[in-house]
Amino acid sequence: MLQHVDLPEITSMQAEPTDPQAVASAWLEGFNHLLTGHDQNIKALFLDASYWRDLLCTTWNFHTYYGPSKIMSVLKGSDQKCSVQLLELDLSSDIKKPTLCPIDFHGSLQGVQAFLKVETKLGRGRGLVKL
Repeated sequence: MLQHVDLPEITSMQAEPTDPQAVASAWLEGFNHLLTGHDQNIKALFLDASYWRDLLCTTWNFHTYYGPSKIMSVLKGSDQKCSVQLLELDLSSDIKKPTLCPIDFHGSLQGVQAFLKVETKLGRGRGLVKL
């Protein structure tokens, strides 16, 4: 069943250049702090209209989770064998390093895209984040 979601309208953009690696590193630091159980507000890391597309990372199924509270419940409530332990930037090549990229259909709104290394209790994997 398809669900219609109204996304927030963004009316202004940051005019100053942004350091993509600094943005991605700051977000990852907060996320990893959250994973260790420290008191980190998940809403500081995820907008209300955020998605987590899980491809066999927290469960043995493909899922898309919507919103900070659902994302948090999955991260904290996932099977202990599969729980995410750590995310880190994948800086193994220039293509994988954090970069500025368009995040809207028209290409007028810039965000940061970064490739990640993911560690769970069962193994390692790769990820992608768009901020």
